[in-house]
Amino acid sequence: MRVRNKEVNMKDIGKITIKNLNVVYGIAMIAVGILFCILRSSFVSAMLTVAGVMLAIVGAINLIGKKWVEGGIEIALGIVVITCGWTVVDIALLVLGIVLCAYAVYMLISQISMFKRANVKDKVFILLNPIILFIIGILFIVAKWYMVDAVFITLGTIAVLQGIALMFKADSVEKYDEKSA
Repeated sequence: MRVRNKEVNMKDIGKITIKNLNVVYGIAMIAVGILFCILRSSFVSAMLTVAGVMLAIVGAINLIGKKWVEGGIEIALGIVVITCGWTVVDIALLVLGIVLCAYAVYMLISQISMFKRANVKDKVFILLNPIILFIIGILFIVAKWYMVDAVFITLGTIAVLQGIALMFKADSVEKYDEKSA
């Protein structure tokens, strides 16, 4: 098959390079980081309101479709998210922070075996990801007691830095088959 004067193998059509995905993920991380820095806690308030309204709409649609239990539960959850959003956020941030800290420790322990054979650049990334996850987990835990805006600015800065690092990460271009994912 020929595309724009290039010969394309039919086997390679469903494949994406990991380097390209890292650039996309890096740009997405930078965008999220900038949003966190600019909007801070109002970002969470807006997302809670949108999520509550969407739950209520889906619940109303289910009630119209005579799915009484599902519709009632979704409307109730929508109302709870809209009215008690920050209480839900406090609990969710605490749980998410604990889970992220535990996952960061697990990630660090599971990657120790690769650390000895890795080159310097890979060693940095082997250590960087668990450390960043652990810091984010601690920030989520502390967010309940300290200023939430400062936490979001810090998270935004970390997201931007990790996005920049992710864009430059891929040395080798590995093939990733979408069908196997």
